[in-house]
Amino acid sequence: MTASELNDRWERWLSHRVTPIVALAASVLTLVASVATTPAHDDHACWAELVPSGPRADGWSVSRPERGSEGDVVFVVRRGAEHVEVHVVPRGQWDDVVETASFGVGYEVPRTTASASDAAAVTAWFAAELRARDTGLLGSIDAIALDADAATPALARWLWSLTGMRGLAVAVAMLVLLLSLARAPSLVATALFGIGLGVRVVALDLPFARDQDVQRLLSGALPIREILFGRGLDDRHPPLWFLVLHVAELAGDAEWSARMPAVIAGALVAPAVVWAVQEARPCARVSAMTIACASVAALSPTLVGAAREVSEIPFFSLVIVSLVAMGQRARRAPTRVNLVGLALSHALVLSTSYTGVFVIAAAWVVHLASVRAPLAIERRLRAARLVGVALGLPALGLALRITLRDSGARAAAHLHPGIAWGDATPASMLAACTLSTLVAIGASFLVLAVVAGVLVRSEASRAALAIALSVALGIAALTPIARVQPYYVLAVAPLFLLALALVPPAPTWRSSLATALVVLAAALSLAAYGPTLAGLYAPDPEAVVPRYLARAREEGLERLVTVAGYDTTLVAYYAARAASRPIAWRDLDERNGWLVAPGLTPRIGSLAQSHSSDPSLGRHAAERLRAWLREGPLVVLARDAFSLPEVERILEACAVLDRSPRSRLLLCRPPDP
Repeated sequence: MTASELNDRWERWLSHRVTPIVALAASVLTLVASVATTPAHDDHACWAELVPSGPRADGWSVSRPERGSEGDVVFVVRRGAEHVEVHVVPRGQWDDVVETASFGVGYEVPRTTASASDAAAVTAWFAAELRARDTGLLGSIDAIALDADAATPALARWLWSLTGMRGLAVAVAMLVLLLSLARAPSLVATALFGIGLGVRVVALDLPFARDQDVQRLLSGALPIREILFGRGLDDRHPPLWFLVLHVAELAGDAEWSARMPAVIAGALVAPAVVWAVQEARPCARVSAMTIACASVAALSPTLVGAAREVSEIPFFSLVIVSLVAMGQRARRAPTRVNLVGLALSHALVLSTSYTGVFVIAAAWVVHLASVRAPLAIERRLRAARLVGVALGLPALGLALRITLRDSGARAAAHLHPGIAWGDATPASMLAACTLSTLVAIGASFLVLAVVAGVLVRSEASRAALAIALSVALGIAALTPIARVQPYYVLAVAPLFLLALALVPPAPTWRSSLATALVVLAAALSLAAYGPTLAGLYAPDPEAVVPRYLARAREEGLERLVTVAGYDTTLVAYYAARAASRPIAWRDLDERNGWLVAPGLTPRIGSLAQSHSSDPSLGRHAAERLRAWLREGPLVVLARDAFSLPEVERILEACAVLDRSPRSRLLLCRPPDP
């Protein structure tokens, strides 16, 4: 049997009316059975109630739990200046540790200051207390809430159960379900949107861990005129995304409303991939390769995580995919509506990110190198593109102002790479971008996309691949002159999937083999996504500012000082939220290190700016701290990522009120006279 005959039989089988019904019923039954047979779990369990609550007779007491970086939970057991860092890990993950019915318990040496004998005794006591409460039905570590007020979503508990063959069965069932809808592209797109939205919209009210989220929220709350010409530039992005946030924040300034635009944009990327393929290759059926690639775009934990931030990255992905789709649509049918859409897609790309210039350049180069349409159509397409670029130029022109302003920050990164964002080179930035892409979509999809884009003659596929590579190379090239980060490349990670999905099928054994490889890669990737997706619904271990503020209020102190200047944004936001008052950029104006915000409690100060190019940054920060301490006691928020030796020597004498894996809240008092 030839490959052509095999494909004909496959098409006839898929076209049979009974096949989609059977496939749909089987996949739905598999998904329902997976939910119904989720391992038993104690919905009322929380870590705060599973461990010792009161101090031992000899003075050791247990701190509140924190999520660790290795799928574990961290507790700090203290007695005066001594402490033992106890980790609870899945059973069997660590060797030579005390185990309960479900977990292993051990202490980490580098962060334990107590003697080995005391650490071993404390760990044994902790494990014994946990063993007495471990019923064996507690579920995975991340499925258990940290405290009684932080319930774990049901979706997270189900996703945590999708491991091994169970995860593979659910992944195959989902792909079969989508393939059963392949005769109706609109149904496939709708199903992908529902799946993508479902995993992104859960637990959006978690506290912010990064100051960038609050900065974007504040930029979106500005008057439109200021967004277009003023303070919105503080975030180093064109104004369009802040206009989107401005509309979203009509619902309020809560975490969920600020995150919602990115959530919706991220959920639309997978349907946009299907749309782009249908525009490039109009047909009545969505191919298996398209469904596989779009499914990865919908469920990649990295892309889902980016869409749960106050970030323009998912929106930028959406407009880039739309640009590719509109380019194909306008070329096939150059009507006025389609040409306007092509122009708007160019304008939106340039107005969303300054890296949009690399997107436009790559798309144009591929178009010029491809077979041209008739001259009359080419002129209309060229005119539409030029109009779009002209509409986007005002936003792109702001990039010069940002570059000039960031020259001092670049000097700070070179002088203080440990406390700024690093002193990267183009080569190291390109390597980091490659790693980010690999984490987002997997090595198999990246390799297959590059091979397909090089070997297959498809203008649309090559355009998508060229855009993705151009943006990655552009980010690396900007490293010496601009503040760029590797995660910017996540905006074009879906373009590799689109490039693969755009490869036209052919009745050959090579095409059938390629489709089989892509579907297999998608099934294996989706099978491994569950536990990682579930982890997105747990609070970030470093989202500590609301808790630290509450602890500072308990001390009754009116001054809270952050070592890193960027933390003042987070502290001011949550202080204002606690006081039920709005906060704006004017509340973040500083005078002598203190925020000028009438009525904001506590009074907030900062010791040092991460973007300062002052070689004596640490010494000046220490002098400022000593001066403020002479005025009375204060609370200090210190982070491991922003550590100044001169300041740390002063903080050693301060009492620890609370801590997370990478930050501390300290109570500092004036030195004895």
